[in-house]
Formats: sequence, C-alpha cells, structure tokens
Amino acid sequence: MSVSPFRNGYRARFKYDAKPYQKVFPTEAEALAWEASTRAGLATPAPVVLTTPVAAAAQRAGAAAMALSFNIWAGLVLQKEREKLETAKHSRPKEEIDRLIAGREKKLRIVLRFFGHKPEKPEDEPRMNRNTKIKDIRPYHGLTLADPIVHPQWIDDFEDHLSECGYEGQSKNNYRSTASGLYTLAMTRKYRAKTGIQVNPFKGLERDDQSSRDVVPNEDEMRRVLKHASPHLQLAMLIALYAPELRVGSILALTWANLDKAMTTITVADHKNTGRRKGKKQIVPIIDRLRRILIAAKADPNRNRFCDRIVQFQGRGIKSIHRAMQGACDRCEPPVPYGLNEEEGITFHSLRHFIGTQAAKMRMAKDDRKAILDHDSDQMADHYNHMTGEDTREPMEALGAELDRILAGEIELRYLPERKKQGQRSKTGTNVRPFASSQRTVPPCTTLKVVHGVVQSAKFGPKKTT
Repeated sequence: MSVSPFRNGYRARFKYDAKPYQKVFPTEAEALAWEASTRAGLATPAPVVLTTPVAAAAQRAGAAAMALSFNIWAGLVLQKEREKLETAKHSRPKEEIDRLIAGREKKLRIVLRFFGHKPEKPEDEPRMNRNTKIKDIRPYHGLTLADPIVHPQWIDDFEDHLSECGYEGQSKNNYRSTASGLYTLAMTRKYRAKTGIQVNPFKGLERDDQSSRDVVPNEDEMRRVLKHASPHLQLAMLIALYAPELRVGSILALTWANLDKAMTTITVADHKNTGRRKGKKQIVPIIDRLRRILIAAKADPNRNRFCDRIVQFQGRGIKSIHRAMQGACDRCEPPVPYGLNEEEGITFHSLRHFIGTQAAKMRMAKDDRKAILDHDSDQMADHYNHMTGEDTREPMEALGAELDRILAGEIELRYLPERKKQGQRSKTGTNVRPFASSQRTVPPCTTLKVVHGVVQSAKFGPKKTT
C-alpha cells in the first residue's frame, strides 16, 4: 500500500500499468480500502499475452515465480551468504561474519520495505533515513519476484521511493545492487528450475554518480574543528591523524585489546581490505605522540571502566561520528562546511586526504605514502608491496612532528597530558599521587605552542575530582 498523510487527510497513490491513480480521503482506513478495491478491480483474471523478451521470460516462469515472495527469497539469500563466508578458504572470525551479515540484512530490509511484506515485529522495520522527505512512508507492497518482470513500472516506483526516503548517489546504487543480487541467486543453475527466473530486471539500470569525498581541509580549518570538537571526537580525530592507516570504522571499533602491552603497535583483524588481502591483519605503529594520547585517554577518570572501547561517548562505544563532527564544524567561527551535500564540505574521511596532502608536501616517498594510508594503486603494486607496519615508523614520526607544528596554538587538547612523577608537588601544593584512595587528580591538559621551531607546552593545572 502507498497511503501517506496529505494536508488534512490521507492520500492513496499508486501506478498500475504505467497509469497513475490517486485520491484523497479524510481517514487512513478509507484510503486503504479504496486502494485495495481499485487494485482488485484493475486485476485482469484472463491470461495476458506477453510479447517482449523480458515479459515472455516472466510468462515462462509461471506459478513458481509468482508464488515466491521477496521476503522468503531474501531469507534464503542471507543464509547462502553466511554459508559462503563460513566455508571460505580464508575464514573470517565469527564476530566479523556477524557484522558483515548484519550490514547485508540492513540493506535487504530497505529493499523489502518497498517490495516485501511488513514485518510482524516493529523493531524489525528499518529506521528511516535522516534526509527523508516524507515522514510517513509505508509502502510494503508484498510483491513476488515475477512482479517487477511482468510490470517494470515497479522498478520506476522503487526508484521514486528511494528518492522520497532521501537516499542519493552511492546509497541508491547499493540498494539497486542488493535487489539485483536477489535475482542473481535465483538465476543460478541450482535454483533456476525451481524459481523459473531467467532474467534480472535490475541488471543494466543506470547508476548514480557517486559524491566526491576528496575535499581537503586547510590547516586553519583543521585547527578550528579540533578546538571545538567534543572529547570523544577529539580523541577519534587525533587517532586518525597520528595513525592514518586506520579508517573511521576501525577507529570507532578499537578496544584496548587491539594494542600490545607496550603500546607500540595497533593490530586490527577486521578492516576494509581484509578480504582482498586474504585475511592479513593490519598492523599500525604507535608513534610517541599517539602513545601519550592513548595513555592519557586510558587514565581519564571519567571513562567507563566496564566498556573496553577506546572511543567512548557517555560511557558507551559509538557506531557513527557524524553528528559530533557536524556539531564541531557548526561551532567554529566562521562555521566550517560539513557534509557531502555542502560545497567544499568536509567529512571525517577528509582527515585522510589532509594527511596525504601533508605527506606529499613533505616530499615523502610514494611507497611510504601508500603504506601509511593503507592504499594499493593496483594489483601488482599490492603484490610487490612487502612493507610492514614497523617499516613506516620513521616516516610516521616525521609526519607526527609536522602535525605538532600544524596543531600548535592556543588549543586545549584533553588527551595530551604532561607526566608527573609520583610524589611531585604541583603549583597548587597538592601532593600528586595517582592511586590516592580518597581523591584522584585529573591529568592536566596542555596547550601546544611553537617557539623558535620547538614545540613547548603550557599547563592548565590539575583539577581535583572526588
């Protein structure tokens, strides 16, 4: 059904054989009843003679495809993908397989929101996109695999549905590919005779141009965003800057178990290139500046000790940094453009472009730049690239010194503390003991300042917490 609120009532709107039908009613029940009765009256009981090659293939599919709903087939597709991952030659950890299947299921539910039946449990319904143009979208047409083949208008309606939901560019392409994958499995030799599907109606659809993400923030924008960032965003940004080999998903998923005891390397088993590199782990060196940041973050008394995530917000791990990054950009004076829809708008991913630009300005060797950003230009470059994480320590130390210069200024960085020896007295006269029973002293923050090319720091002083 395609009933949505319209002014002071409800509007039923749908298309049948490329002809639009719509009518406005005062109540939702009346609109649903009119649409159901109108669709039933338009249905032709007599067999239809199909002449085009695509329609003729649907005619040959017969009752098998007509009875196979999208919901049933999507469940089988998800099951087969899990079996494929579990039986692969280079097996992945169970946690990684569960994450990949969860992401795949999320995309399938977006497709089923249009083609499938409404789930019985409300929690199984996918969340609406934040850019949704219509607040009450409840299509759930309950179609079968043969319907988009017999009536291609359903594909056009699906395209309109994605636009109304606020999806653009790459997101639309992902959902088109997800819908196409349902037919790809149905056309395989194992299932072709059972499903009767011989054509893929989603194959060859026009693809949207993907939004470019190569905007590079300048040094002033980087300093301002970091200055106005919330503590958890600031920590994530510092990790991204001083360990650019890690992408945002890996940074937000980092736990203390990913670090060795001496805090010299970060090991990530599940990363973007895991499949292409046949399960090879990502080993990232921790330079001295990043080590100080991580030690200070771990010693922060405001952290939730029962949560092992390094980047925390309100004592919990997070899955997205979008809102925090947007808020920091908006708080800048003047505001820094943010988002793919803004001209010259930056994103968290822009930090990688910033690092690549700074490394190029330093005349860093091309192989070193590829290594610290975890890039492969082509298959042969990846085949002959035998650099390890330890091999990039020297260029990363040089890059860290350059970042100290860029981030220098009156910026209060929460996670850049100065170490104090046990028993040393501060300016306030308090005897600083890290494991005092009644009081704890928050590590003092620092402000970086460059004097004659040397990075110095100014303390803000310790703050007592009870």
